[in-house]
Amino acid sequence: AILKEAAPQVIQILPVLGAKYKLPTNKNAEHVSQGLWLAAHFRKDAPDFLKTVPELVASVPSVAKNMTASEVSTSLWAAENLKESAPEVLEIVPALLSQAIRTTSNMTAENIYSNLLSLAPFHDSLPEAKSLSLKAVAKFTALLSELTADEWRVAAPRVVWAFARLGQRDEVLLNAVAEHLGARRRYWSLNDWSLCALLWSYEVLDPEKSFATFQSQLRKSVKSHGLSEVDVQNSRRGPSQFQPSRPSF
Repeated sequence: AILKEAAPQVIQILPVLGAKYKLPTNKNAEHVSQGLWLAAHFRKDAPDFLKTVPELVASVPSVAKNMTASEVSTSLWAAENLKESAPEVLEIVPALLSQAIRTTSNMTAENIYSNLLSLAPFHDSLPEAKSLSLKAVAKFTALLSELTADEWRVAAPRVVWAFARLGQRDEVLLNAVAEHLGARRRYWSLNDWSLCALLWSYEVLDPEKSFATFQSQLRKSVKSHGLSEVDVQNSRRGPSQFQPSRPSF
């Protein structure tokens, strides 16, 4: 998977690997999560991996209760990406959501933004997905005083973006992010998507311009980085689908 972009020729061996891949007899939560990830990630390049999906789906009810927050997030991501190729995978989503609720109290900042990205596609079809997202953001807000510099830079923009996608405003979160990233121009360290997504999110969540100064700082930074309003609007689709109008900063 890591070599797929840098060395496209590696794709040629994927069908062979898919045909030979066998699931362990005694599957645990890690095996199931990894198997779902493989099937989703290589569903086009090595469709034989899709043959494992029915067995993986059947295993989820017995192993979901042992999944970590990271394994739940990975499995939810896989379910979203497999729903066209293997629609039966959607059967596992309720069990995954139940486990996600149980692991909320133990989530790290990274777990939270990963889960928020994975839950977003299910907001309209499953009310509990939206409810869980709100709980995850509340947990993140409680962790604000403990965030590392990297978590402020990576996790904070993603959580604010997730809240904007939910259409929910959290004053504590918006204040904290604006104060921290606005101080000493820390927003300059954000990557292209984070910068654009943060500006898009504040515009969505703050139409009254209560954070006009921070929004102005972000907009100037967007322009300085060679990004455009089109990039700002496109950031709403998420980091994995974001393509800046010029090489990434």
